[in-house]
Amino acid sequence: IAKTDDAQAAVLHAQRGVKLAEEIGNEVSQRKLLTILGDAYQQLGESDEAVRVYSEALDLARTAGDETNEALILYKLGYAQLDNSDPNTAIKTWEDALTMFREGGRRDYEGRVLAGLGTASGELDHWTEAIKFYTSALHIAREIGDKDEEMLRLTDLGYAAVQAHQLGQAVLRYRQALHLAYRSG
Repeated sequence: IAKTDDAQAAVLHAQRGVKLAEEIGNEVSQRKLLTILGDAYQQLGESDEAVRVYSEALDLARTAGDETNEALILYKLGYAQLDNSDPNTAIKTWEDALTMFREGGRRDYEGRVLAGLGTASGELDHWTEAIKFYTSALHIAREIGDKDEEMLRLTDLGYAAVQAHQLGQAVLRYRQALHLAYRSG
């Protein structure tokens, strides 16, 4: 996708590649290309297609016992499910991914999954739960020193606090996010 800068062209190239990889029996390439295809569908806003191809890639990763890529595909699949108006399924998907990222010591993705869980909770109007997930994700972002993630999580917390009618917390979190944005330029 990055090389073409055109998601529609990426879909066509990835579809051809998936077909070719399947024909020659190269499951590793097929899985990678299915994941790229899912990414392109997500960029085009075709989340139902993204769910379909990420699920195919997930099956291949599981068959191969490739837990690293399985976790990454679950992470992406969760966002496609959320974008496809299925927050409950996204939560289940992310819970699986969260376990795998924790076991693999991937704190960066653990934080991102927690943020996804916060967003899905918000979609279900469970704002107190969303705040807990975002807070956990914020702690991880700070722990690993990722200022961009920290700023995003502070913004998420500000929005969730507004929705939960915690206006003092909302102002605090938005100010913290603004301060980070100012410091980073």
